[in-house]
Amino acid sequence: MLGVIGGPTLGWATGHPSDKTKRDNSEYERSTGASVGYRVTPFLGGALTDWFTFGLGVSFGSMTASEYNSSVVTFIAHIEVFPLYGHGGTYRDLGLALDFGTGVSTIHDKNTDEEVANSGALSSLGAGVFWEPLRFWHFATGPMIAYQRNFSRWYSRNDVAVGLRLMFYSDMP
Repeated sequence: MLGVIGGPTLGWATGHPSDKTKRDNSEYERSTGASVGYRVTPFLGGALTDWFTFGLGVSFGSMTASEYNSSVVTFIAHIEVFPLYGHGGTYRDLGLALDFGTGVSTIHDKNTDEEVANSGALSSLGAGVFWEPLRFWHFATGPMIAYQRNFSRWYSRNDVAVGLRLMFYSDMP
């Protein structure tokens, strides 16, 4: 299985600079506030059964608001389950996804391009729901909605993406 998931996002990021003397000082905390952007997650994996897949990939995205923008890159393990697969029909194409991994995220001032917050190494957790009703040959596509939380001690970034997924499924000989 080879897939890519992506779409526009709505979210926010809050954090402190990487300077250790400023990390626990609320005076240096910066927040994007409500932001819009995008997130894209390509991954490669395999189906362990008809209703359970596992893959590895990278998730990256960017959000911007009036004063700040935030970017994120995470390396993830991607799990998908199709809990209604046994019911057949359109139900078999409804799935749930779970991502977990690690990465980095920053907040930059849009006017000066100065980095005002840095996550250092962060943890990433994500969950989503998708439906793959359109199929052609080995390809499947459809809508998805997913939430991703990225966090470290001095940083928090959350976003909700609504978009599409494009999957390529192949049978192994």
